[in-house]
Amino acid sequence: MAKGMSLSIGLNAVDPKHYGGWAGELNACEADAAEMRGGGTAVRLAWYRGAGAARAGAGAPQVRYRAMPPEAALRTYRLNKAFYDRILAGAGRGEARKEAAASILLISGCQDNQLSADGEVNGLFTGELLRVWKHGAFKGSYPDFHRAIVRRMPPDQTPNYFRAGRPSAAFERQRPFTV
Repeated sequence: MAKGMSLSIGLNAVDPKHYGGWAGELNACEADAAEMRGGGTAVRLAWYRGAGAARAGAGAPQVRYRAMPPEAALRTYRLNKAFYDRILAGAGRGEARKEAAASILLISGCQDNQLSADGEVNGLFTGELLRVWKHGAFKGSYPDFHRAIVRRMPPDQTPNYFRAGRPSAAFERQRPFTV
């Protein structure tokens, strides 16, 4: 019998002692995790929201992005260099992705070179995901689900679709969040 697992983590702030005084305050990461835990939908996936916050420049719409400012990232690295260097030196990180015994799909809020927008209740990505999901009324596959979310997003925030572990076309064809 197939088994699904879910891990939902939302961080609306980080410990400023570790991050050199930067608290990374956000509005909606904890709410996103609660939604994906089952507060608004039944889900089987790993869900992490949070990375920090930065605001758009003057004259732009007030968009709050989930990103650590570069100066805070550099300061954090310098304050915790030994800790981060051990992580970066970890052996076998690339092989772990291939060796996972499960079929893993990650549909994330944006590409690696983009930022995700925060919101008052949910982040932009989570809000659009929930609209597409329609309380379970969505009937397509994972690729269909991803494409439907992408169509609702602005061009500067394109959700990613990433595979890891054992490939399974059958898994990808099934309705999202079912086992």
